[in-house]
Amino acid sequence: MKKVLSTTLVLLMVLSLPVAAMAQQPAAVTKGAYLELLLNKADTDLGGKTYVDYARENGILKGNTKDNLGLEDPLTYKTAGIILSRFLGLSSLDDKQDDPAKEYAHAAEYGLLGADVSDSNSKVTPEAAERIIDDLFTNSDAAKKYVEGVNNQNTDTFRFDNDAVVRIFGNGKDIPEDITMKLSTKTEFDMATGIHQVIEGEPDQSIEQYILKDGTYQKAKDENGKERWTVIKGQAMPDLNKIPQISPDQTEYVDKSTVYKDMGETTIDGKKVRRIDTFINLNDMSFINDVLNSMMMAQSGEEITEGQNIGDMFKGMHGRMTYYIDPETNLIQSAKMYVRMDLNQEFEISGQPLPMSSMVMSDTVRYYDYGNPDIVIELPEEANNAEVIDIMEEQK
Repeated sequence: MKKVLSTTLVLLMVLSLPVAAMAQQPAAVTKGAYLELLLNKADTDLGGKTYVDYARENGILKGNTKDNLGLEDPLTYKTAGIILSRFLGLSSLDDKQDDPAKEYAHAAEYGLLGADVSDSNSKVTPEAAERIIDDLFTNSDAAKKYVEGVNNQNTDTFRFDNDAVVRIFGNGKDIPEDITMKLSTKTEFDMATGIHQVIEGEPDQSIEQYILKDGTYQKAKDENGKERWTVIKGQAMPDLNKIPQISPDQTEYVDKSTVYKDMGETTIDGKKVRRIDTFINLNDMSFINDVLNSMMMAQSGEEITEGQNIGDMFKGMHGRMTYYIDPETNLIQSAKMYVRMDLNQEFEISGQPLPMSSMVMSDTVRYYDYGNPDIVIELPEEANNAEVIDIMEEQK
């Protein structure tokens, strides 16, 4: 009997182990605690608002009513991914927004949740939540420093080709239908002399440009379909060594609204490259005038907007950029960009609302021939008789 009793006790103890282990597991972090941790780690300027009000106003939290946000609900990996996708502005890039499946897919695609998550409905512990957010910003700081080092790798000459698609979403009245334009550009750059580029577009557009130190020369078809050269005086190649530097104060908001993600090395066309993803999410564009002022371009912007702050014309800008960098030379080999700009429909020029509501641009750029001595920018003789357009004279 004693042996049977002992065996029974041992069996009960063994069977109880999984239950005990489950009982000791930490509870899931709440949705509200995760959100607050994220905004704190990002050093987000809440503008005097609560983190909940800030998140609602910036589309990070969504619900039918203020009390329908589920802040005390246990956080799942699916919800954690959706919040990150909205925080980084990835959700704003889609034509069809407010799609949780797509929002979570963005987070999974860019590895924002760390290791692969087998069950998106599983709960996130406080430790896991802290790790996800810490990894995001630690990775971002290191990737940003790497990209800054890449940007300092200047070469006097190089070539690049790019293919861009621009989509303009009309306001339903002035532009009743969406417009799609395609542009392909081949560009040669020489810091000492200028830029030569050929632009092919759809519908039928073909422009050749030389941006030199005395003006911009352009060959294009006139209204009769005949090719002719014009030169725009006052629109010239700037001295890149003398361009005023934008101060850290002017870019502080942009810096805080940009997150970098080092995706490690991959192989493209048989060549090893390092991939860096960049996410930008700007919901306040008022800083633009300060930047234009520093570049001495504010007057041009105010002429377009009739003295209004050009930043007020935009509701926000959201973008995703991917750089593929040669790890040996630290030179960019290619880049992909997808940017969406939403315009302020209450902004008016001459009493008229803006004709478009949003603009989306996707672009693929390939860089090559860095430092190639064969790149020489020379204006063809036929351009010497170009019709002169002096914008400086016209502005007097």
